[in-house]
Amino acid sequence: MPDQRATPLQRFLLAVLLAVGLLRLLTLGMPALVDTTEGRYGATALQMLASGDWVTPQIPLDRGFEPYLGKPPLHFWAMAASFGVFGANEWAARLPSLLAALAMVWTTVAFAAHRFGATTGRLSGLILASSVMYFLLSGGVNVDVTLAACVNLAIVACCRVAEPEPRQPRLWGLLFFASLGLGFLTKGPIAIALTGLVGIAHLLVYRNKRVVTGLPWLLGPLLFLAIAAPWFVVAEQRNPGFLQYFFVNENLERFTKTDYGDRYGSGREHFPGSSWLFLLAGTLPWSVVPIVAACTLRYRHAAKAALRSDDSFLLLWAVAPAALFTLAPQFTPNYLLPGFGAFAIFAARLCERLAADAQGLGLRLLRRIAAVCLLLAPVALIVGVAPPLDASPARILLALLFALLAAAWLVPRLWRTTDALQALAYGALSITATCVIALFVSAPYVNGNRSTGAIIDRFLAARHERTCEVGLLFGRPFSAYFYGLAATSTQIHWLHIDVSQLESDPLIDDLLVKKTNFVDLPAATWTRFRIAEQVGNWAWLTRK
Repeated sequence: MPDQRATPLQRFLLAVLLAVGLLRLLTLGMPALVDTTEGRYGATALQMLASGDWVTPQIPLDRGFEPYLGKPPLHFWAMAASFGVFGANEWAARLPSLLAALAMVWTTVAFAAHRFGATTGRLSGLILASSVMYFLLSGGVNVDVTLAACVNLAIVACCRVAEPEPRQPRLWGLLFFASLGLGFLTKGPIAIALTGLVGIAHLLVYRNKRVVTGLPWLLGPLLFLAIAAPWFVVAEQRNPGFLQYFFVNENLERFTKTDYGDRYGSGREHFPGSSWLFLLAGTLPWSVVPIVAACTLRYRHAAKAALRSDDSFLLLWAVAPAALFTLAPQFTPNYLLPGFGAFAIFAARLCERLAADAQGLGLRLLRRIAAVCLLLAPVALIVGVAPPLDASPARILLALLFALLAAAWLVPRLWRTTDALQALAYGALSITATCVIALFVSAPYVNGNRSTGAIIDRFLAARHERTCEVGLLFGRPFSAYFYGLAATSTQIHWLHIDVSQLESDPLIDDLLVKKTNFVDLPAATWTRFRIAEQVGNWAWLTRK
């Protein structure tokens, strides 16, 4: 990059990156917390705040709230603190994930800028922030973004220690162990496994033993234990058998057995090797860049030359989580997030090489990638508008107007610019706008079908008692517990009722049922109850 255009380009990339972050901040409240993960974690954190028990997270199960021994509490602590400051709402529930995502973006930008220059750093941050899965999960209730931020920081600190002439290596070494401790307190040994795998990749690529010998092995482990160990000790004292279940069932058998004795639900099974497909899909649209570059004869030689040192390490770092879970029978795509920062830097370096092409091939390629991002907006509208039949015409028209305005603003700039990286930034902005449109339009459908938030709002508007009991049938709508705890005017006690109890009088005045389960209700139910309210797939039945 010529020096005379580096500063304006860097400012432009930073402005677009800030715009992407602002769009995600403004959409944190959409949609309602969905089942099962968001509702479960939201209810667990809110119960932690309500009960005052900050040691043992509690999850809502059939007999009420019970100790949740599947996850350490760091993310729940952050959520409970957020509820204490901002109140019990969707925005506060998702804020800790967004802060962790922003921290990971900042770490990625800083590391890439240090190693490869400011332009690469800011472009890396923009690619990371606008990757579809990262953008969506950064505004969701999940512990995996927090884990990814901790692992990313640990790897960056380790890389800084291993540099030929490191600045403040002791400080970076202590930061490595501190972030590893925070990762362990977020999700357990997986933080060490992912970091260690990337450390091995560093040794293989650079053959630099400082990645191990440069770390403060006396004070560092003590710092790690000071952060991570106290909670595990106290949790075992209060919940005997916790360490056995957590380390064996949740962190060993979970990844080696289909049935690992899960106490809190059912895992997500995927066929072997599916982690690689999830990596390609999760990093869209930027996963197209290395694929196209690798298939372009012009760049094959350059790619081989590049994959000798820095880029080969970044690529190994990016695929390390996918490799770790290649044969695991139980995992979720969220587990791949710790490699997204490295992929963003790798893709940014490829984009810079494409942009530097003298014959304009890089500009044409990146323009097409940006155009694909822009064309995804109508697809998102179709996907978002088709299911939610209850979406208001005003909302649909507003979303269409937003899409048209975004296209009218982006298209001329996209095709006028002669700077390939500026075209790429417009593409990042367009894919972000696409995600925002999809969130906005699909919110009514999600609120009524994948969350109990809307139906509970109707229930609370009609009921004015200080306390009431509501029966739950057919599964565990975890979001109901969150919205029940969040209610200020009425305290809701949820009772799990077996469908056979409805043959006789269950002595309860209200039921919360999915309309798809109406066919499974005994005929006697309709002699005692009527439909009081219904939203989407949820119905509130009240006694006649």
